Amino acid sequence: MDENPFTMTAANRRVVDIEASQKAYLAPAGVAGATAALWAYSMKKYHHRFFRINGNAFYLMSFGVASGFASYAYANFIFGSAVDEAALKNNDREATK
Repeated sequence: MDENPFTMTAANRRVVDIEASQKAYLAPAGVAGATAALWAYSMKKYHHRFFRINGNAFYLMSFGVASGFASYAYANFIFGSAVDEAALKNNDREATK
C-alpha cells in the first residue's frame, strides 16, 4: 500500500494541511500563469491567421472566450495536481459535517 501523500493538521487528523502537502511543482499558481501564456499565444496566432484577414471582431471575441476556457482546461490538466485537488475536496467535505 502506498504511503499517505497528505500532511494532516494536528488539531483535526481528518483535515489536510494544504500548505505542507503542496509539492514544489506549478500547482496551483503555475496553472494561472500557464493559462495566461497559452491564451495569449492562441490569441496571437488567431490574430495572425484569421483576424488580420477577415477583421470580424465578434469572431475574435468569441474565440477569445472559448480559448480562455480551453487554455485553463489544458493548463490544469498538465500543471495541476490531483492530490492537491483531492485535499481541497476533503477539507470542504469535512467542513460541511
